[in-house]
Amino acid sequence: MKEKRPKKENMETELEELKALLQRTQADFVNHRRRVEEDKANFVKLATADLIGQIVPILDNFELAARHVPKDLEKDNWVIGIEAIEKQFEQVLSANGLERIKTAKVQFDPNRHEAISEISDNKYKDNEIVSESLAGYLLNGKMIRPAKVIVNKLIK
Repeated sequence: MKEKRPKKENMETELEELKALLQRTQADFVNHRRRVEEDKANFVKLATADLIGQIVPILDNFELAARHVPKDLEKDNWVIGIEAIEKQFEQVLSANGLERIKTAKVQFDPNRHEAISEISDNKYKDNEIVSESLAGYLLNGKMIRPAKVIVNKLIK
């Protein structure tokens, strides 16, 4: 009977070791699954950012074309249709995290705006944005392009 006791103790020790190994394996699997899901989410974000970065210049061209519609064509159905496509395009991009940086009646912020020119006009506050030359955008709160603006600098 004495031979069974050491075997039983060895079996219990081995069982405890196997339980510990199983718990570590389960934890490793859970951690691996979490890392795979994080990697997948990061890949989707990067792919979206890359695609939207390529699309933003097209949005710029829509806006530029809209600025140059001749007065006699403003009510033309074709022009109205193109403007509707532009709005739909903006809505899709917005739904995917694209946000236009505000420039109208705001103070210049070097973190969001790039000054391409300065004027000095008492109609505006010092350091106020006078006009926007090119829209800037954030994607999910991250800068993808600063707004290019003209800033008022009062001479003191």
